[in-house]
Amino acid sequence: MEEILLKFEKLDSFRKQELLDFLEFLLNKQAEPAEARSYSTYKKRILEVSAWSDEEIDVFEENRKKFSQWQALEW
Repeated sequence: MEEILLKFEKLDSFRKQELLDFLEFLLNKQAEPAEARSYSTYKKRILEVSAWSDEEIDVFEENRKKFSQWQALEW
């Protein structure tokens, strides 16, 4: 533990905060019940993710084509 504290003191304030954030992440993950990490729970959460309709995707495709045809102004 002493070695960890010595190394922590050598870090700049940004890296210290980054390490503290990571530790918080690990603690939160550890506190999750095992069922929250189960395959069935993961599958349920994934299935709840929204999907774009074909019409919504078409808008992006159309804009992609227009963007590809766009010519930048010359200086």
